[in-house]
Amino acid sequence: MDRYPCFPAPETRVLHLQGEGRVRVPTTHCEMTAVVTHLESTASNASKKTTAVAQKAVELLQKAEVKRLQTGVIMVSPKEEYNHKTDKSELRGYTATIEISFRSETEKVAMLLDGLMALGISNIISGSFVADIAVMEQAKKDSLKKAVEDAKTKAELVLTGFGLRALEPNEINVMCAGEISGGGGQHRGGY
Repeated sequence: MDRYPCFPAPETRVLHLQGEGRVRVPTTHCEMTAVVTHLESTASNASKKTTAVAQKAVELLQKAEVKRLQTGVIMVSPKEEYNHKTDKSELRGYTATIEISFRSETEKVAMLLDGLMALGISNIISGSFVADIAVMEQAKKDSLKKAVEDAKTKAELVLTGFGLRALEPNEINVMCAGEISGGGGQHRGGY
C-alpha cells in the first residue's frame, strides 16, 4: 500500500510580465534653500552683517508671499588659514551663516533669485521642482491605468504567440514607482 497517495497536480500556468505607464506632470512649485554667509574680523560683526542680510531676504520673500518660509539658526565659526612662512594656522576672521528655505511658484523663481542675489545671498544650496499634490495623485492613477493597458498588450502578444488564451488571473502584483524630474515631472506606474 502506498504511503503517499498520488493526487493529480492542478494544472498551473504562470505568466509573469510587467507593464509601464508614464505621465508627464508639470511642476508648479520650487523648494529652495539659500545661504547667507559673511566673513568679518570679529564674530560680532559677522553675525550682525549676516543677520541684516537674512532679515532683508525674509522681507523680500514675505512680500512675494512664498510658502513654508523658514530660517535656520545663525552659525558662527572661526576662519583660519595656514601660513607657510610661520608654519602655523592663523585666525583670519569669523564666518557667520544662516540658511533660509522656502517654497514658491515656479514662475516667481527667477525674480526671487535675482532679488536674493542683489541682497548678497552667497549661494543656493538646494532647489527642487515639485508638482501640486492633487496633480500627482491624478498622475498616479493615470500611470497605473497605462501600465495595466501595457501589461495586457504584452500578455496578449505572448499568449497569442504560444497559441494560448488568457484566463482569469488568481494573483496580481502591483508595484508602483514615482519620479519627478527636471522642469516637467514624470510619474511612472508599474503593473
